[in-house]
Amino acid sequence: MNERLPNRQLGKLTALFCRQQDADATLLATHLALAVQQTGQQTLLLDLGLPHGDSLDLLSLEASFQFADALRNLRRLDNALIDSAFCTHASGLRLLVLSAAGETLEHASAAELYLLLGALRQHFQHIVVNLAGQPDSEALRLLVSNSDQLLWCADQSVPSCRRNLSLLSQWREHGVKLGHASLLIDRYLRGVVPDDQALSKSFALPVIEVLPFSVEVRMNAKNQGRSLFEVAPRERLSQRLKLLGEQLAEIDKPAPPPRGWLRRWGGSK
Repeated sequence: MNERLPNRQLGKLTALFCRQQDADATLLATHLALAVQQTGQQTLLLDLGLPHGDSLDLLSLEASFQFADALRNLRRLDNALIDSAFCTHASGLRLLVLSAAGETLEHASAAELYLLLGALRQHFQHIVVNLAGQPDSEALRLLVSNSDQLLWCADQSVPSCRRNLSLLSQWREHGVKLGHASLLIDRYLRGVVPDDQALSKSFALPVIEVLPFSVEVRMNAKNQGRSLFEVAPRERLSQRLKLLGEQLAEIDKPAPPPRGWLRRWGGSK
């Protein structure tokens, strides 16, 4: 039913990152991947975020083939293996997640990651990578640098902002390229400082979207193991995530860039 067609050009790579472990960041990455899949693009959610495997719980799924298995089977990674081994949501979205055994990107070599990304981008039109909570490492920087767009997720919490700004400053000092980065503000409360403009100025990043807190909606979706698009399709949080996913899917189209978006690469290689 969800038969995949060959991808004639390398798929796009969208990375979502925040320094601290954050279950809500996984919720965002999962729904962005679902929204891209719903546009008709063959999409993979590469969930490398911490805590491990939260995307599976969010969608009531189980996976026997995981990230470490993909690294071990690089030479066998073809359509047949993807169709038979990768976890699949009813929408057609494929998922590849970290195991729950304390695995982090620090244990993967940069060369292995580079080869895996190249293989996956040949088989999917769009890959959404959740990197939330991953410690700084060469592997993390490789994934960030090789993404077409980086969504840096932050909220209005001052301690959280300080942690994120500290790492962002280190990356800039070390020459990590961030011209493709934008700020995704989550759990936003109007009337609370810092507001979105202050956050954008502090991070020196354009704001791509501001998402409402919507505590009850998030909790219902998590507890039911169903997506926001099913549980509360008319809620503002669901609609904003759907629109943002559509923007990510349409990044190649010759249209004006979405609000505050800086493209890093001019086209596919």
